[in-house]
Amino acid sequence: MNLRPASVEELARSLREASQSTTRIGSVDLSSLSCILEHTPEDMTVTVEAGATLANLQRTLAARGQWLPIDPPRPGRLTLAAMLDSNASGPRRAGFGTIRDYLIGLRVALADGRLVRSGGKVVKNVAGYDLMKLFIGARGTLGVIVEATFKLLPLPGAEFFVQARCESLESAERLIAAVLDSELTPTVFDLHNLDPSLERERLVPPHPGPLPKERESGTPLVEKPQTLQIADELPVILPLPLGGGEGRGEGEPHAGGSASTLQRFNTSTLTLTLGFSGARAAVDWQLTLARSLGFTAPATLHYEASFHAPDLPPPHRRSVLPSRLVENLRSLGDVPFVSRVANGIIHHRGAPQSERLAPARREPAGQQHAELELGAPSDLPRKLLERVKATFDPNGVFPVLPW
Repeated sequence: MNLRPASVEELARSLREASQSTTRIGSVDLSSLSCILEHTPEDMTVTVEAGATLANLQRTLAARGQWLPIDPPRPGRLTLAAMLDSNASGPRRAGFGTIRDYLIGLRVALADGRLVRSGGKVVKNVAGYDLMKLFIGARGTLGVIVEATFKLLPLPGAEFFVQARCESLESAERLIAAVLDSELTPTVFDLHNLDPSLERERLVPPHPGPLPKERESGTPLVEKPQTLQIADELPVILPLPLGGGEGRGEGEPHAGGSASTLQRFNTSTLTLTLGFSGARAAVDWQLTLARSLGFTAPATLHYEASFHAPDLPPPHRRSVLPSRLVENLRSLGDVPFVSRVANGIIHHRGAPQSERLAPARREPAGQQHAELELGAPSDLPRKLLERVKATFDPNGVFPVLPW
């Protein structure tokens, strides 16, 4: 059964009927539920229906000098429901965190049609169990998120990106250590091996939505789309696919990169990118310190947009201890990657060298492998996850657990 409700009440009725008849929901299209319900700039909070895209929300907030500091790939196609279902994030995660840090209220349609709320509309809200966190990253297996309330931040006065080329992973590791030992507090801290020319060739905007104007110092927080017009496209959000870039909630299960895909990337250059945002004086001070460490070239985040281009399948992801990041990158071999140094998250295309040398393993019929931030599937508390799933969806209305 595929649903495209015109209202939250219609969605609740459809779910109640599906639960009573033990019918599994194939997909839920929330494109009709895309309104900003309440924006209180003085309190820096916003309540919005979950079918709205992140890009449209950011444009509205930017007009009042505010933003939701989350920058996942493809914001023009990513609904808030999909972003929450997949715990999506992007390069600025190093400095701003993830969506769970800004979610203060949630409304969810459960499998039996009940509409429940958790949290509230004020920032200081600590009463009761924090059930909201159960739905973040649940891939639509526990309920349909229909409304969310977020706390916001002011748009930074300045933002600038710089980069340094590294001849080897060993030199990159030394430079990473120098940054960590310094007083720098980057909002972006990425290491990738993509061809620098990709930043000039790709026209996909890497940022969440346009600012009213460019900042005096550094690049604009958001760049205007040049060629790709995707802001009005609203994807179907259930069932959510497996894999993906920091939980993108888009695409299909995949192998992470075919031969033709890998030919697009030249992996001969290692680049360490830092980003700084905030008051102009603070950004300028950090830039001076970064230049003393060797970050002398200006940069952009176009490598991120290139790596997650709309015509490519979602990449593989692995999550490791930040202290073991370089060790794990070394095991990948020559495959293209973008890694979050501060968080230990690695996105890569193509099989690691060790897997290419090993015999191919066939998954049992009906099973597909999903990479999670918790690590390998064997690390997951499967019995606990199954109990939570059975509590919220006893009749199997929503997709099965992908793990």
